[in-house]
Amino acid sequence: MAQVEVVVIGGGIVGLCTALHLSRQGVSVALLDKRPLMANYPSGDQLADYDLRVSALTHRSQAYLSKLDLWDTIVAERCTPYQRMYVWDGEGTGNIEFDADAITAQNIGHIVENRIITRAAYQAILETDVMCFAPCNIIAIENTDAGVHIELNEGNIDAQLMIASDGALSMVREQQGFFTREWDYGHSAIVATVAMQEPHQSTCWQRFMQSGPLALLPLDDPYKVSIVWSCQHAMAETLMALDDEAFMADLSHA
Repeated sequence: MAQVEVVVIGGGIVGLCTALHLSRQGVSVALLDKRPLMANYPSGDQLADYDLRVSALTHRSQAYLSKLDLWDTIVAERCTPYQRMYVWDGEGTGNIEFDADAITAQNIGHIVENRIITRAAYQAILETDVMCFAPCNIIAIENTDAGVHIELNEGNIDAQLMIASDGALSMVREQQGFFTREWDYGHSAIVATVAMQEPHQSTCWQRFMQSGPLALLPLDDPYKVSIVWSCQHAMAETLMALDDEAFMADLSHA
């Protein structure tokens, strides 16, 4: 049986950074995830393909990752600063624009692939005393006077505090009966990496249409962007069934 002060459930970006932060503060931590914590993501010249999941990090997020000594590792792998955001209404004339020069800053933020953040955090975790249980199956969670008792497929863990960071479909939230309010927007999001004919100009572009928003997020290649195209389920299914040429034609039109 393992005994720690805090158990963190979920090995994504939030869980890894939380566990790392607490450990750096001298807190004993156990980190649980149902999947292996992948440290061996491709790096350097092996990073031929971009991760389809990216995050737009603000200066505040960058400062936090720097505090965790992760930012230099992330920059050494791959990230893209953006200097401008341009958002417009596809059905009218409304638009809004943000520019780094207006706030005398080098950039507004960075676009970073999620796997690069995760990999940097996990590499840092390996240099701490965090106890990692991954992959593992949680059999039961019992609230006790001293905190929480977690039964795993192999062994048990007692902790004073449990932090649930196991995603939108949180098993912990469901098991603990946390109240939530949910509704369906009736949309699906299509993500892809796209090569452009013209350079992206270090700009985040977003158009709002009746069918939903389309965002183009700049990558380190000046001609490549990561797209997030949100639209009704039926439209998304139609788009996903297209071949590349037909999809790119619809994307260009949007």
